[in-house]
Amino acid sequence: AYSTTYGYGRLYNWYAVAHPLGLAPEGWRIPTDEDWKKLERFIGMHADTIDLSGWRGTHEGVKLKSRKSEKFSWKPDPNMNHTNQYGFTAFPGGLRLFNGSFGESGGSAGFWWSSTEAGNCNAWYRYLDYRFGGVFRYFAPKASGYSIRCVRDVE
Repeated sequence: AYSTTYGYGRLYNWYAVAHPLGLAPEGWRIPTDEDWKKLERFIGMHADTIDLSGWRGTHEGVKLKSRKSEKFSWKPDPNMNHTNQYGFTAFPGGLRLFNGSFGESGGSAGFWWSSTEAGNCNAWYRYLDYRFGGVFRYFAPKASGYSIRCVRDVE
């Protein structure tokens, strides 16, 4: 398991996400691919696109991105008005590629793991970009470094 600080917080490889000791505090967990889909449906993504890979939706990512602040912000794009409508407050944390190099810094992109594997060597993730309003869904090598968000099941 590995983590490093880059951009706006720590980046974790998927092995840290899946580690038995867990990254999430007690009562919380790393979201599955299905949890991400549930969130995407809730914020308005069409059901016929929810299971697709690549860019999906038109404005759902805008609803998740943080608004500009003094400390953290997305690169400016006159076509995007980040609303953070649901309080997700997504920051552009960048990524660490599976080969150890870093990419997508400077407020341009954020990547978040799911806890769901996609074969032996990959796992599903989500990606938001300052230039696009949708949400990107795909799988990446487990050695890649992405941000995490925790979810809590409520009864």
